[in-house]
Amino acid sequence: MIERDIVCEVVTPLLSRGASSPISKAYPFELRPQSVKGVMRFWLRAIAPLVIDIYELDGLDKLNRDERKKWEGERYKGLKYLEELIFGSQNRRAPFGLQVIVPRNIRTLNGYKLKKDRNPNSKNPKDYRFEAEVPFQSYSVYGLHNDDDMVTYQYIGSGEKFTLKFYIRDEQIADVLLNILWMVSIFSGFGAKTRKGYGEFRIINQGNIIGNRDAFSDAQAQVTKILNTFVKMHNATNSYPKFVIRPTQFKSLPEFPTFSSICLQKLNRLKGSNWSNVMEKLYFSSRNSRGMYLNLKGNLRRLKGDSVASLINGLNGNRKDVTIYPAILGLPIQYQNLKGFSRDLKVVISSLIEVDGEEIESRKASPAFISIHGSNNNWFPVVLLLESWTTGDREHLRISKSVGSGVNTNFNVLGFEDYKELQRLIEELGVDKNG
Repeated sequence: MIERDIVCEVVTPLLSRGASSPISKAYPFELRPQSVKGVMRFWLRAIAPLVIDIYELDGLDKLNRDERKKWEGERYKGLKYLEELIFGSQNRRAPFGLQVIVPRNIRTLNGYKLKKDRNPNSKNPKDYRFEAEVPFQSYSVYGLHNDDDMVTYQYIGSGEKFTLKFYIRDEQIADVLLNILWMVSIFSGFGAKTRKGYGEFRIINQGNIIGNRDAFSDAQAQVTKILNTFVKMHNATNSYPKFVIRPTQFKSLPEFPTFSSICLQKLNRLKGSNWSNVMEKLYFSSRNSRGMYLNLKGNLRRLKGDSVASLINGLNGNRKDVTIYPAILGLPIQYQNLKGFSRDLKVVISSLIEVDGEEIESRKASPAFISIHGSNNNWFPVVLLLESWTTGDREHLRISKSVGSGVNTNFNVLGFEDYKELQRLIEELGVDKNG
């Protein structure tokens, strides 16, 4: 058994909670080993199609009946087998254990303050508003405070350290796990809002991990190499099934985010003196000024006409097809205060999947992973785009919730998957080609 203590320093606030009830108007901080494993599993799935055919396994005909039956009907045979070897499954014990040790210094997001001209003794949540700690938080931590109960999140602040204690069966598994963890430290993080730059960390005791978190242009090649070595060794030293070692050929866009088709952009126009300054340039929101990310969503809305105006026409019964261009950045999307309708009207557009004849609301996370890099007084954001369908084979967009009477919802809601156009819009707002 190999023991590795990986010490991590928080770069941007790490917000994470468990199932515990709020204490003193805040959800207690908790970063569970299962959550860490889930993030690492995601990035394994993203890199795997560069190495193996995720749909195929070799030698299934050489397995006994029960083993063959296990793989019958499994769409992602190669990927599922790889995940099983590295993370375990119901049928195979995981080849490693994990313990998470967090610091004692846990902070709480700012609470709620009374609105102007309201009764100071009021206990009505509508008389209070969430008070952002810093200018960018009002938008960037949306969903991490409960306005009905006036409850917020706890978090680990920048500069604090936490430790991941790995207990790993062998060196081959260790190499894969630790290099995936290195990739997580570059493009993502742990906890909530990692695609918006929260929960980021740097590994401060490198060990066997090659490179630092600012080596974002090298990460794909490095982790691909490590994974390729692992699957070749497995094929050479183990019985069937074996991996089909060739990059996966997708018929069109991948069904889930992968490195098969990516765009990596350094947004040098948004340089700042520290991570907080960069966050502000991304997410600041006021009546007169908006950060780059909000401008991006606004430009998507008006890409070909106005998505909101088209939606209003659809709700009025004057349009059969409505394209929601911002859907490429994630679902669901909620619209309210629509012109010509009651202020109480809230329209939620979701991706719905058909399961056993029923439509189930399916969340679609953003394909844009924003990470913040730098040191001293030179910080900047990086955007990684991992292309995938807004909807899958059995999915479609539609209005999943509509609060209001006399509203037409009998029209087609269409998504948007033009990643070259999204790349162009990001570049236009964030990349200085001369800088």
